[in-house]
Amino acid sequence: MWDKLREWYYVLIEPLLVYFGLTTWGHGDPTYGRNALPYSPLEREAIYDNAAVKVTRRRVYLCEGKPVLDTALGEHITTVPYPWGAQVIDAWVNYYVWEMPHATQRMNADVYLVHGINDYSVRLASDAGKIMELVGRMLSTVAGRLPLLRAIKGKISDDPKVEYYAALDPQVYHGFVRIGTALAIVAGLDHVNEIVGHVRCPVAIHHGSHDRVTSPKGSQAFFARLNSESKSLPMLKSTPEMSVEDVERRNAVIQAIASWFLQLC
Repeated sequence: MWDKLREWYYVLIEPLLVYFGLTTWGHGDPTYGRNALPYSPLEREAIYDNAAVKVTRRRVYLCEGKPVLDTALGEHITTVPYPWGAQVIDAWVNYYVWEMPHATQRMNADVYLVHGINDYSVRLASDAGKIMELVGRMLSTVAGRLPLLRAIKGKISDDPKVEYYAALDPQVYHGFVRIGTALAIVAGLDHVNEIVGHVRCPVAIHHGSHDRVTSPKGSQAFFARLNSESKSLPMLKSTPEMSVEDVERRNAVIQAIASWFLQLC
């Protein structure tokens, strides 16, 4: 009962209180506690407690969407809004860099890696998807935080072990996609669709044919519109969306990506 009341507070009441200056988002923590979640044991073993991995953790602070400060994670500001000179910091973005210096092969190239969201949640080809998007846009004016859509259709993986560990991982979001989040993703996709014809650099898209989070149809449509002379779209058969624990499948994807980069050298 309390969980439902808290959810409705965040969806309907808190935005009004923030608008009238009576409170702040998450009482100063816009991540609502997610920033304080611990790393999983597997993450610590593979990355943060691994002497072979160099980790950089930083935070960019924003004022009305514009970056104003870049610091090491854990320094300075812990709550927002926060006065910064003549400006007010109202948001932040954390970013992480993981490096293995001993395994690095130097290449004279720029590399841009993006997690695919070409056909995510509300951006569907069917009429039902378009109707859902229209409903979401109407509701967003009064309840942008309302959880409306299921992000994963079915299970995360066919491997029961992956399902088990994903259920235990505190960093995995198990709820429905909120309207505001879905519409923000759609806005990003619309921008990508506007500029896709201008992409000329080599592009490789690796997508699982049974991906339950992002539809392969989105990658196929994006690939067809690319004007790059060097492009490839290997569809990984029977590969649902993978998690950290899905080691064998993840390594196969990493190997395929690495091989593609080396072919360009």
